[in-house]
Amino acid sequence: MSRINLYLKKIDAGSPVNLNTFHQILPKQYQHRLHDLFVIEKVSKFKWHLTPKNLSIYEQLKAESVAPTSRVDAAKRGNSHLVRVDFAPLLLRTAHNGELTTVVFCKDQQHETENLEKTGKVNSLLVIENRALFFQLQQTFEALNYMTNDHWDIKDWDVAMGEGNGAANQLFMPFYQRYERCAFLLDYDLGGLTTYSGIERQCPNTNFVLPDNAALLKECFLLSPESDNRLASAIKTAEKYNFLPLVTLFRHTKQFMEQEMLLTLNHGDNE
Repeated sequence: MSRINLYLKKIDAGSPVNLNTFHQILPKQYQHRLHDLFVIEKVSKFKWHLTPKNLSIYEQLKAESVAPTSRVDAAKRGNSHLVRVDFAPLLLRTAHNGELTTVVFCKDQQHETENLEKTGKVNSLLVIENRALFFQLQQTFEALNYMTNDHWDIKDWDVAMGEGNGAANQLFMPFYQRYERCAFLLDYDLGGLTTYSGIERQCPNTNFVLPDNAALLKECFLLSPESDNRLASAIKTAEKYNFLPLVTLFRHTKQFMEQEMLLTLNHGDNE
């Protein structure tokens, strides 16, 4: 319940309220009409008894004080951003459909979910938060095979595009949880680690894709942190998750790495 609704309920019950606070939280269009709306009687130093004077305007205030139920409802009141979007699209390339991109509409759990059944026939999902890598999957998987000791076969994975920190969108969590394994390929910086933190708390079946040999990516760390504090925070977060290759790279290079650098790797160097 909103703060103003709590005050209106007190007024309806005949209880005194703090007049200054009530005036501050009133919608702006009503603040200059306080004395038109109420008969005001002081009861103590900070408490005032308010009796509705103009019932039609008072009922209008009460109606507008109820939280909007949708973005459309909020837009009618002048600000659609009062309500978060309750659905989000997720671009998905499934293992059995190759390069055909599917759009999965993820809806808030309070609504009936649609198209959330696992689209592919595999149990592994790779989430990429970068468009360049998502639309160049062959090169991306070559880079994954180059920098890790795992075998990455594009036929074994559904691949979703997370769009930066949008990968941590709460609406995507039910979809991630439908896979036995979720791997996240994110920027090697504080932003990427923060995004992963938001996901990992709700999806324990996730892992952050890391290089097995830090030296392979050393020359790719070219992005200067905005501040020493951000670098220190990134090191602290990497240590928290025991991401030792990242800790090493952050400390040695004092730099971050953007995902696009994976497309520049010379895979022959590891053969």
